[in-house]
Amino acid sequence: MREVLASAVIILVATGALWNQADLRTRERAAGPPRTAMNLPRKCPIHLGSDMKEVRFHSTRPLSNGMTVGKLGALQFLVVGGVAVSCGFHSITPTTYGYVATLGAARFELDRRGQIVTSKRYDL
Repeated sequence: MREVLASAVIILVATGALWNQADLRTRERAAGPPRTAMNLPRKCPIHLGSDMKEVRFHSTRPLSNGMTVGKLGALQFLVVGGVAVSCGFHSITPTTYGYVATLGAARFELDRRGQIVTSKRYDL
């Protein structure tokens, strides 16, 4: 009787472990691929161009070339004439050829108009 009970417990534990593993795989599939620097969402928090929504930045800082960096929470946006011309980045630094912007482990080089020229991902 003990052997039957022990084998039943082992079968229940093994079935529970398999069920849990299948549940984890289902959750991973539902979450989609991991977000990396090259797999960012296409939509920006601020819609650019004619779909621009009025947004009040928490703070702004002017740059020497006439552009402004607007902060909205932890994100920074390049702003020209009251219109955001870039997606949100964690930091934006002016350089001689444009800007260097970072978003997590990704580094982007922007031209003087705020458009992305190149991007690199650094695994930390």
